[in-house]
Amino acid sequence: MRRKNTLGMGMLLCLLLSGPAWGQGMPGETRRESTKGAVLKNRAPLSKEVLKVQFPRPKEAKLKNGLTVLVMEDHRLPTVLLQVQLRSGSLSEPSEAPGLASMTADLLKEGAGSRNSLEIAQQLDRMGAGFFADAEFGTDVTNIGISGLSEHTDGLVSQLSDLVLRPTFPAEELRQYRERQLASLAQQRAQAGFLVNERFMQALYPNHPAHVIAPTEASLNKVTRDELARFHTQTYLPNNAILAITGDVKMEEVIPKLEKAFGSWKAGTLQSARPSEIKDSEAMRILLVNRPGSVQTNLKMGNVGLTRTDPDYVTVVVLNRILGAESSSRLFLKLREELGYTYGAYSAFQLDSYRGPWSASGEVRTDVTEPSLTEFINQINKIRMEKVTAQELDLAKRSIVARFALSLERPQSLTGRALELRRFGLPADYWDKFPERVQSVTPEDIQRVAGKYLDPKKMQVVAVGDASKIRDTLKKFGEVVEYDVSGQPVKQP
Repeated sequence: MRRKNTLGMGMLLCLLLSGPAWGQGMPGETRRESTKGAVLKNRAPLSKEVLKVQFPRPKEAKLKNGLTVLVMEDHRLPTVLLQVQLRSGSLSEPSEAPGLASMTADLLKEGAGSRNSLEIAQQLDRMGAGFFADAEFGTDVTNIGISGLSEHTDGLVSQLSDLVLRPTFPAEELRQYRERQLASLAQQRAQAGFLVNERFMQALYPNHPAHVIAPTEASLNKVTRDELARFHTQTYLPNNAILAITGDVKMEEVIPKLEKAFGSWKAGTLQSARPSEIKDSEAMRILLVNRPGSVQTNLKMGNVGLTRTDPDYVTVVVLNRILGAESSSRLFLKLREELGYTYGAYSAFQLDSYRGPWSASGEVRTDVTEPSLTEFINQINKIRMEKVTAQELDLAKRSIVARFALSLERPQSLTGRALELRRFGLPADYWDKFPERVQSVTPEDIQRVAGKYLDPKKMQVVAVGDASKIRDTLKKFGEVVEYDVSGQPVKQP
């Protein structure tokens, strides 16, 4: 039996350092907890000093092969995080091979150089190191990283370079991986959350690779070691990557180590990106996924939003905090705390190099499907038609700025935000000015972007539940197109 590659100290360090530093969600995302019974003072702690954030400027260097290196020295703790971000991910996959990028990333640790998966795991264990590799669906990046104590920096650099540059994709490991993923795919199709996300993304992005949220049975069965190696050769290139290091290291000491470890990595020619055709929906559609026997309805609705570099980004962050980002936001307070329709109701913007989705969602009791959907629409219309109050705007801005300031204490956040600047071509002082920009948002700004990006008349509404109980209810909102759990359209009698 193969051992896990993060145990003991490695597991602790992984939690502290190697969490997903690549997420491009809203600053200030938090755990979703109930506010039932709590007295909301509408005041988040914020001193004037928080507004004077000085985001640490990484030192930059280029290796001889063209690999860009960012180093953020932080000597408060004897730890280090190294992360390679490739500007190729699931959006770069061939259309006939969905999941190829995530398979490539997942299999890096299953064999590299002359070592097999067990030897790799044992060596990571001995250093107490944590390793992660991921190419999330719907994004155009792959992130690979390793973390541990700074006394093991040499070993961490060596391990990372071996795993990134020299994966072997062993046939037996691929066979076992395929079996696990096929079983996982079958389990996913039994989950309402997967079904609602699949149908929602396909509704918004029918001709764009962002509609893919998982590999298919066909792509899993078809993938070969040669295909993985080919994708690796075409996209894992130093001229397509940035290496970011945060922690207890010194620039002048670590660069020679990186040159030695990554110097053999050869630059190459990048393949053309897949076409990116995105069209706005012209009218509301109701999409029903029949899941017989469901005791609840999973609702998700929304439309195509904006890119990460859009000037409206900061205002949208504040808008989303007021509408549905947290348990103190409007959707949660109305649908859960006041009406008791659901355990939670939220909204989110996904921001990337393409126009990502805006969505509002919740899992509601079957018998309140109609009033729940009505209330979602009411709340969306309300924030479009009425100015938010000064009190809730102040609460939202204070919450976002306070959490942003706290996030700068975490190495993974520093690394992620530094990579975000480079990935999207944002100015070096972007994060310095972020709190000030948040504080400058006005009620008029909120109403303007709500009117621009949230339109119930053009939303794509997905409901996963027992069609025999909710079909007629949903028809009150518009024509219903029905699907089965395998994703196939259902012909109506």
